[in-house]
This record gives sequence, structure tokens and C-alpha cells, in this order.
Amino acid sequence: MSSWCRKGGQRAIDELQRTISEIEAKYKAELGRQRKKFETDIREYEIQVETLNRANAEMGKNSKAASSRIKVLHTFLISVYARQDSRCDTRPFRLILTQFHIYVFTLTSLPYRKTTA
Repeated sequence: MSSWCRKGGQRAIDELQRTISEIEAKYKAELGRQRKKFETDIREYEIQVETLNRANAEMGKNSKAASSRIKVLHTFLISVYARQDSRCDTRPFRLILTQFHIYVFTLTSLPYRKTTA
């Protein structure tokens, strides 16, 4: 009877080892698939970061250029307003200057939002 128990026990151990090997193989295969997926995702994210960095740099250049143009226009409006003869009605110039200040304040206080077409 003891040899029968040993053989049955050995068969159970062999079955458990096969099961463990199958499970291990499945997990290794799944691990490989997940690793490839994550590597692909990382490459895509790196490309997105590079694209966003380029867009951000371009936006910064455009912002500096727009700021420069705004300063020039502001100086021009101030000089036009200052040159007006006291006999002339300066209300239109004051209105334009006020609207300009509101426009500049709006541009500088709102976050940049890119619109896609």
C-alpha cells in the first residue's frame, strides 16, 4: 500500500508541476505582450511630448511677436491722441484707446486655447 501511495503522490506532484509550468508560461507570454504594449505607448507619448514642445516654442515666438506689435500700436495710438488739436473732438481716439486697452487686457489674462479646424 505504501508504494501505491507513493505513486499516487508522485503523480499528484507531477501534475502540480505541469500546472505550475503552464501557468508560468502563460504569465511570461502575457508579461511579454504587456511590455511591448507599454513600450509602444511610451514611444507614442515621447512623440506627443516632442510635438507639444515644438508647438509651445512656436506659440512663445508668436506671443513675443504679437506683444511687440501691440506695444508699437499702443505707442502709435498714444502719439496720435497726444497730437490732436484741442479744438478737435478726441472722443473717438479715447474710445479706440480704451477698446485697445480692454483688448490687450483680455489677451493677456486669458489662457491660450488652440482651436482645431
